[in-house]
Amino acid sequence: MRSTLQLKFLLVFGLLFMGFLTGYSQTVTGTILDSETGESLIGANVLVKNGKGGSKGTITDFDGTYEIQAEKGDTLVFSYTGYVDQKFIVGDDTVIDIQMGNMTLETITVVGYGAVKKEDLTGVVSKVSEEDFNRGVMASPERLMTGKVAGLQITPGNDPGGGTEIRIRGGTSMGDFGASSAPLIVIDGVPIDDDSNASGRNPLNFVNAADVESITVLKDASAAAIYGSRGANGVIIITTKSGSGGKMMVNYNGYFSIATLGGSPDIFDADTFRDVIKDKEPGEISSLGDASTDWVDEITQLATGQQHNVSFSGGFGKSNYYVSLNHMYNNGVLKTSRNALSNAAVNFSTKLFDENLILSLKSKASLNKDRFAPNVMGAAQTFDPTRPVLDAESIFGGYFQWDNVLAVNNPVSSIMLTNEQGEGRRFLNSLDAELKLPFVEGLSIKGRGSYDLIR
Repeated sequence: MRSTLQLKFLLVFGLLFMGFLTGYSQTVTGTILDSETGESLIGANVLVKNGKGGSKGTITDFDGTYEIQAEKGDTLVFSYTGYVDQKFIVGDDTVIDIQMGNMTLETITVVGYGAVKKEDLTGVVSKVSEEDFNRGVMASPERLMTGKVAGLQITPGNDPGGGTEIRIRGGTSMGDFGASSAPLIVIDGVPIDDDSNASGRNPLNFVNAADVESITVLKDASAAAIYGSRGANGVIIITTKSGSGGKMMVNYNGYFSIATLGGSPDIFDADTFRDVIKDKEPGEISSLGDASTDWVDEITQLATGQQHNVSFSGGFGKSNYYVSLNHMYNNGVLKTSRNALSNAAVNFSTKLFDENLILSLKSKASLNKDRFAPNVMGAAQTFDPTRPVLDAESIFGGYFQWDNVLAVNNPVSSIMLTNEQGEGRRFLNSLDAELKLPFVEGLSIKGRGSYDLIR
């Protein structure tokens, strides 16, 4: 009887002791640091999660240290804004030090006034990064994302440097009747004016496509919520490259291109034209000439182009820099048409006063020169192929021309005797300043000033 009671007592005591061990909590301490700089992270979150669904937490102090009660098998979750979350299962160790790394550009998306995780986005947003850009000869940034974003329509112009039509889901302006349906374009945080309607040039020509790091497209009402009525047709946010710490890196790329007319229109040659006149209007045979001229061939040319781009990037101390120079020259398929474009860009950032003040300067400049050819393709398809290009007795600069003022002008003379040239300059400068307030963790003051000059 006594042995049975002793056995029961030992069994109950053992169960109580095991329950005590199972529910035993221990004090876990540690320090949370930045993996790159080694600096303490003040105000980092430490959350304890157990298998029963319960949780409790704390934050790190001014030295980046924490102290919390946890049981073996619990999971510690470490999180901090702008850093990748980490998890750790509690074991026998009571000191757990953590080093947290910054989020990479692939895990965040620039939206409006800040950057958020992709999984936290609530609007319809598409981001195209450098590794996803279209490859090949890109005259302007929007060509980098052609066919990459659903609902984004990009229609390039026909002449070198010509205006490009960009539409997001067709575009429905919130403004007055006749307002533009083009999306708002924001470059390095600065909304830019679209001068393409006035000049016929592409407003993005002043940005070197080789300088672009990523392009974000805001498609829905979230764009209007941030930028007002200007974002009614969507927003395209272009972020350019910045330098990284280390030795200076030099990069060069260039190309030489050749383009031809993509197929000639199906029109009568001189012999066929004569046969038609003989058959249909035999009384006009005397009005025909003796030449055989392909007028479309006379006004077109083998279009050549070239581009040279060189960039320098690096850093020293707590400062980074990126400098690029670009020159592009393209001839059009129509004779005399050409476009010459020169770009320069400087991006510089530095950290001052123990990294409490961050300054970022971004400057871009461009010079665009054009010669415009008149639209004579229609005249080339209808002009008499039996007439020569030149006429020694002509009073029209030596070019053959009908005496009838209502007749179609000689398309070659229209091109060669027309000299319409244009020149445009653009300067975009912005200065960003961020001051971290030492008395409130995570609170900072940001300011931006920009200057956009179009001439």
